Amino acid sequence: MERWDFTPPPPSPLGDHDVVQEGEHLRGKWIALLVTGGIAAMKAPFVARALRRQGAEVVAFVTEEALRYTTVDTLAWSTNHPVVTRLTPAAEHLAGKTPFDAYLVAPATYNTINKVRHGIADNAVTATLASALGRVGRGETRILVVPTMHGS
Repeated sequence: MERWDFTPPPPSPLGDHDVVQEGEHLRGKWIALLVTGGIAAMKAPFVARALRRQGAEVVAFVTEEALRYTTVDTLAWSTNHPVVTRLTPAAEHLAGKTPFDAYLVAPATYNTINKVRHGIADNAVTATLASALGRVGRGETRILVVPTMHGS
């Protein structure tokens, strides 16, 4: 029987918020991660870290319902940026000085998809998407939607 090796591993050069870079595909790109209230919202921190591993800067926008499945602290840690949970006079949904290169709605609930379709902008996610639509029309950004809903 082999003896266990209790030698501690070498220290990591990474800080608590750092990620190991796996690629350069998204280097210099800013991604708005828009998280809505489906159970798949629990995976949003993993999505944020995966985007960061490709070099992206990620800012999370969440609905109140999304916070049933994930937390502001978890998303702030995984994105390394403050999380937008509501609209404020700072108009975070307008992207400020750093316009987003892409908007990723993951997960996109049926409710949120229909709100966007009908022009309802009543939370941080839908207001952000409403402002992004004009930029999409000018070819300045893209919106990617990952639908999630019960399959029955």
